[in-house]
Amino acid sequence: QAVAKRKETEQREAQATAKAHQNACNEAVALLAKAVDEATSPYLGIKKVGVHGVKFEVLTAGVDVLVPMRDAHGKVWGVQRIKPDGSKLFIKGGRKSGLWHLIGEVADASNQWLLVAEGYATAATLHEATGYPVAVAFDAGNLSPVCDALRALYPSVRLLVCADNDQATAQKT
Repeated sequence: QAVAKRKETEQREAQATAKAHQNACNEAVALLAKAVDEATSPYLGIKKVGVHGVKFEVLTAGVDVLVPMRDAHGKVWGVQRIKPDGSKLFIKGGRKSGLWHLIGEVADASNQWLLVAEGYATAATLHEATGYPVAVAFDAGNLSPVCDALRALYPSVRLLVCADNDQATAQKT
């Protein structure tokens, strides 16, 4: 009986999570549909990177960068919102694990490099410097799930994880 009750609880939790993910997905799609393709972003200006598949929400308080979060099928499940001051927010209840934002084009060939970076600015910098496609994983905890998903999607590419240098950040904590 305890096993049946635990299974029922797990099933209820899985349904609640799936519903939250779908709600966040719907919110992300609606947000991106209303967003604009071009705007002056203080964040991108400070980072000195270009626009690579992101959108913008123009608000009274400034311009937010909206980075779509996609799965292996290209479905948008969420959005990372980057505020003018560089703070980053995700849609509440949204899925993140195994989702990425791709900058550039991937040819599934054994000599093709596909870089994986934590954040948008790092990924954009890498792409602009090398011309290689780069997947934005959004944070260090998502690097492994993104690499697993990319490996399944592009079995022949050469994956290279380009980690952030968080030494200064680690020393502050």
